[in-house]
Amino acid sequence: AAWHALSPEEKEAWRGVCPGLTAYQCFMSSELKPAPPPPEEQTEEQTEHDAVNSMYLGSNTKIGQRLTIPNRKVTKLGFWIYKTGSPTGDVTYEIRLVTGDELLCSQFVSLIQDLPEIVTYTEIEFDDPQTINAEARIVVCFEAGSPGNALMVRKQNSDIKPGEYWCRYKDAAWTPNPANDTAYRYKYYEV
Repeated sequence: AAWHALSPEEKEAWRGVCPGLTAYQCFMSSELKPAPPPPEEQTEEQTEHDAVNSMYLGSNTKIGQRLTIPNRKVTKLGFWIYKTGSPTGDVTYEIRLVTGDELLCSQFVSLIQDLPEIVTYTEIEFDDPQTINAEARIVVCFEAGSPGNALMVRKQNSDIKPGEYWCRYKDAAWTPNPANDTAYRYKYYEV
């Protein structure tokens, strides 16, 4: 259909471009012919939130959700976050394997001082999206601040999604809470 949409002059321009091929064959083997549509980006989320956790140096430095990501290329990640007081420092999002705590991907979100003081959904797109087929932690990271000058992360004080739950990193150890869920959204492509 794309070949037939070309004018006679455009068709003639393809003649001799690809040695050994007709103008039609050359055009059809080029990148100019219509490509199949890209795969549809999907969304996984838990958006309910009725409570908050604070993050600052000496307390929680990572907060998020422990879940299973079943063979998906994760492209975007977001949480409902905001700041209190006048903290400074970097906010990043990470995806880490539960087994061995291996870092799979990390992306700078913002300087905390540039974040709002009201609850805001804040999403990033990974520069190097990874295909994940494992139990993982999707987390917000903030390793600065102090009480009253902190990053706040929204969560639900009940278990919304079976098999998933809130987790935090404090005092060099992960602590889960199966009775809570962090509010999050990630976007992905099926692999």
